[in-house]
Amino acid sequence: MKDSYIKLPIVKSIELQGYELFKKDWVYTFKKGLNLFVGGNRLGKTTTMYIILYGIMGLPKKSTNFFSDRIPHEDQKEVIRPTVKLDLDIGTNRVKVKRDLFNSQIDFFSVNGEIFNRTKFPNIEELFSQNIMKLARISSLDDYEFLLEKLLIREEEGNYLLWNPDDQMRLLRLLFNYGKFDEEFRKLRDTVRKFDTVVRGQQDHQAQWRKRLYAIQQQKLESIGRTEQVDLQKLQNQLSLLNSEALRLQSNYKKIISDIEEKEKAKKKLTQTVYGLNSEIEELDSEIMKIENTFFQSVYADPKIQLASHKLKHYRICIFCNEKIPQDKAKSIVSDIEDKKRCPVCSSLFKPLGKEITGEIDKKQFIELLHKNKELNKEKKQELSTMQRELETLIELLNELWEKEKKIKKEHEDKILSIDDIKLKLSMPEMERKEDMAVYDRDIRFLQSQIDHYQKIIDKAKKDRSMALINLEHKNKEFSDRLEKIKGNLTTIFKDYTSDFFEECELAASKRKTDDSIIRGDIFVPKFGGRERTYKSQVSNSEATFLEYAFRLSLCQLFKQISGGDSLLAIETSEGIFDIGNVPILAKAISKFYDVSYLLIISNLGRPDFLKALVKKTKQDIPNRVLNYFEIGKLSEVQEKGKERFNEQLRKILED
Repeated sequence: MKDSYIKLPIVKSIELQGYELFKKDWVYTFKKGLNLFVGGNRLGKTTTMYIILYGIMGLPKKSTNFFSDRIPHEDQKEVIRPTVKLDLDIGTNRVKVKRDLFNSQIDFFSVNGEIFNRTKFPNIEELFSQNIMKLARISSLDDYEFLLEKLLIREEEGNYLLWNPDDQMRLLRLLFNYGKFDEEFRKLRDTVRKFDTVVRGQQDHQAQWRKRLYAIQQQKLESIGRTEQVDLQKLQNQLSLLNSEALRLQSNYKKIISDIEEKEKAKKKLTQTVYGLNSEIEELDSEIMKIENTFFQSVYADPKIQLASHKLKHYRICIFCNEKIPQDKAKSIVSDIEDKKRCPVCSSLFKPLGKEITGEIDKKQFIELLHKNKELNKEKKQELSTMQRELETLIELLNELWEKEKKIKKEHEDKILSIDDIKLKLSMPEMERKEDMAVYDRDIRFLQSQIDHYQKIIDKAKKDRSMALINLEHKNKEFSDRLEKIKGNLTTIFKDYTSDFFEECELAASKRKTDDSIIRGDIFVPKFGGRERTYKSQVSNSEATFLEYAFRLSLCQLFKQISGGDSLLAIETSEGIFDIGNVPILAKAISKFYDVSYLLIISNLGRPDFLKALVKKTKQDIPNRVLNYFEIGKLSEVQEKGKERFNEQLRKILED
């Protein structure tokens, strides 16, 4: 059964030559466990992730200048073309490929030592695709690119699988079913769409013929009525009434359009306000963290006291063993530290830092400033909540207005048609009406035959759509049954990763129907605090990022358990959004994964404590697991000045 699963790629090494984004060529060999790519901004860390992605898949047609556009024009050399060489393991097979970065052309590739080069194989790109599909047990390279881009490579501000139902459904179908399952599912889905398009298209055509038939039938009836000496004055009165109603409807329509324009402006303004409030809240969160860091660094001589007090006070977590302790005990220890200013172990009084360290820092002033910022943050969040509710109400009102607009527009069109019919009745001479009866009957027969013709096509397409939908439902049921089998193991793994961050967090199965899925499909959403968090807006930024990491790690770990297949997961971290108490928890969760698999962490030194905690968890050959972008990247003037300080900080991290 394991052989039926897709085979994910494990990048074993990357070798880059001639790319002017870097000041020299470089090679990195990946090791099982932790791999660290560390450096400053704009030195090529994110670009390296894309070099791995496009080195395997080739550049997409819409981004053929992706790598050439990332270096200044004057740095681009015509003679030396930059290349990347990747060594991959796909299952038990070793694949090597060398590509031109600027045009994605393959110079050569090999599979288990069998070499294919461009000179002997002009169709080398096609051969490479065929080999990858065969080795990976996939239907197309699109599947591989999707898995790499959506699961195995996550940028700092990447997509969120937990809250993207279409991506998550497809990813689960690819990972936890036999290799052709997703292809079969999408073919059935596309078949349903095809027949649905036929039904709707033919119904639109048929509706036009019906409208014309109705008009002809009405004209015939009106002509018959006039032949029977219909009261012309009555027709004139009807025409006058219809004209009045048409004018009223037109006036109402203009008013609704005006209301819609006004509400759309209000919606745009509210949306901008919501975005602005989100930015202000993020800035306040950052400012609060800075104030807390400054305050805690200035109160006591030993930072361990700050960390102990913070973890006990806010999380009831012991500084020595990271375990939860009872609330009353935590409260007593915090009182010893903060109120009595004594050590909770030996009862010694704490010694404040001298003026040479604390300067003129005023504890009371910092507390007041911190309190002020937290109150302001609270007010901003309350204001944001109010604005979001107003925005939701406004959107509902806009939807109602658009419905009214369609209804009035239809009524107005019907009135105009009726007006035209009455004008026709009033203008046709009686003898001419009698002579036209035969013409009406001929037109009616022809129009009805066209309507019947389209109905046959519609009936067949509906039947075909119904059968295709049944097959798709069966396929979806197969998918649901498969997810039900893995749900328990996936939730267990997920809870293990999140247990230190949340008191109780699990994955809940949810049914979602989207434009892409057609039918209700299965996804997983996080659940904690007694509520399912169906949308990203229902969690904070730090919670969303942590949950996303945990979900990806859980998927890769479960896939390895089920299929026996390993993978290289690359994450460009956003550790800066986590507070001082949660950084060690983040590092601990990540370390649980690289204990058993390949992991690439891409980071700057914005939070050295995160990297220290991460490195501390592994004892294996740390210096050889680091790629330092200050050594290979082209540094700015500012970065050149800070290079030694950066390297010294990195040495401290690795030595610890």
